Amino acid sequence: YDDVLVTLLADVASNYVQYRTVQERIRLLKNIIDVQRGVLTFIDEKLAAGAVTNLDQAQARSNYRQSLAQLDALETTLADYRSTGLTTGPHVMAHLRPALARRGVLTTRDVDRAFAAT
Repeated sequence: YDDVLVTLLADVASNYVQYRTVQERIRLLKNIIDVQRGVLTFIDEKLAAGAVTNLDQAQARSNYRQSLAQLDALETTLADYRSTGLTTGPHVMAHLRPALARRGVLTTRDVDRAFAAT
């Protein structure tokens, strides 16, 4: 019974941390989107004045749209977790893995392979 309770509490804690992590990523991404919107407006004004190129505008617009797409994916995952505790979309970790990999954090699969090789 104690083992089941510990496992259940660990799952609840893990889901809570994942949920809060997605919330924080959404908050930060919204800040980035606000800045990118301002940059895009600035670039549009400079383009009208002939101070920048169409390439500058295209890059700013592309960055803005990519951030909006990321926000949509994170909000969908968060809505699934909020309503059911589950998601039919990507797991929360799928949103975090690229950033973690850039920092050198190994996946559990990589850790298992490293131990199996020793």
